[in-house]
Amino acid sequence: MQRIVQILKRHAEVCFADDIEHKPSSIIITTLAAKQYQSASSYNSDFLDIMNYIIEHLKDGIEIRNGKPCVHNPVNEEEVLSSKWDKDSSYFEFFKIWLQQLESDFNVRNHNLSYSDKIQYLRRSLFRDCENQLPITSVSLIPHHQKSKWLNLSKEEVSIKAKYLHSGFRWKEIKSGTILNKHGDLRFEVQAKRLKDYEIWWQVTNTGKEAENANCLRGDFYSSELIEGKKVRKESTRYAGRHYVEAYLVKNGICYGKSSPFEVNIADDFSLDFLR
Repeated sequence: MQRIVQILKRHAEVCFADDIEHKPSSIIITTLAAKQYQSASSYNSDFLDIMNYIIEHLKDGIEIRNGKPCVHNPVNEEEVLSSKWDKDSSYFEFFKIWLQQLESDFNVRNHNLSYSDKIQYLRRSLFRDCENQLPITSVSLIPHHQKSKWLNLSKEEVSIKAKYLHSGFRWKEIKSGTILNKHGDLRFEVQAKRLKDYEIWWQVTNTGKEAENANCLRGDFYSSELIEGKKVRKESTRYAGRHYVEAYLVKNGICYGKSSPFEVNIADDFSLDFLR
């Protein structure tokens, strides 16, 4: 229990590193986690499963009194631990954003990832400075991810530049793993030398129940579209889950370069993470 609370507190510190004022308080995190621990440990024996259960049910410990959300001291019901929520509703709104970020970073409802991948995402969410040192390396292990159909002669460095457009906002350049909302537009562009010498092919691999239920897990290859003189790939944010885009430089049936997977992280609930 103590270790789980430490992880949750650390996650909140990282999420609100630039906005300490709205960081969820330690006492609220501890209280809500403690309320779920007994049920979590009775249903699960694995540490990560216990933690994911607590995260998924953390909000269940929030009460509604006089029409307002609140958290009381379980030892002294007269003591309100969430008094800031009453004074300014923005504190509770940021708390909900944090809960959403938690569920996303810990892949609470994503059953397509291996245990080691989930641990990798967990580490990345707790140590943001290490993000670039923890690339997605096991996309090729996803069952529906197809093998390259070209001979491999990698000699070019390739990366992906991505932009996201959501209704009411302008196009915004995003990083791999940024939380995005549904019903948005994506545009991917290759970064590499001598682009005019190659065909640009894209591989898109979806994961998650929504994509699976829609029979849209994909994993195959797509050609580029020429827009403003650039070979790009356009997609939309349709299904919640973690999805992956890879770019290939191809000429005469040979792949001369391939990007690392660009992670498209689509949330089920609304998020403003892409504006950071």
